[in-house]
Amino acid sequence: MIIIEKASEEYSVIEELLGEHPDSTQLEIVGGIDCDDEDIDAQREAGEEDPMATIELIAHWNPNTKEGILDWYFARESTIGEEEPTIEHGGPLLAFRYATDEPDLDALLEDAVPALNDAVEWAEFALNEEED
Repeated sequence: MIIIEKASEEYSVIEELLGEHPDSTQLEIVGGIDCDDEDIDAQREAGEEDPMATIELIAHWNPNTKEGILDWYFARESTIGEEEPTIEHGGPLLAFRYATDEPDLDALLEDAVPALNDAVEWAEFALNEEED
């Protein structure tokens, strides 16, 4: 899998092509983060009155072009108790190309965490490998 920085011209081309072919686009949640008390406190210390409570990383790709984008979305603490919490788009993290039948979402997650830390000012997320 090739990771493409969102500041590159290649990223813009992939984003445009995905937008032109929404019927061919596949979506999948790559990972989710429930913000703990430390994360909530860090946001409040940074001046956020309604901190993010949960973050989702969602990949969308076109299997015909074998290109995609990884975005992050979040719900704020004030909406978590609601039946349908308000989901906000945090923004894109990176683009990717793959040569297999499907993108390797686990490998994508490895690049997503540092990109998310760059995108979210207060974040200090790390990828935890679950042990059997």
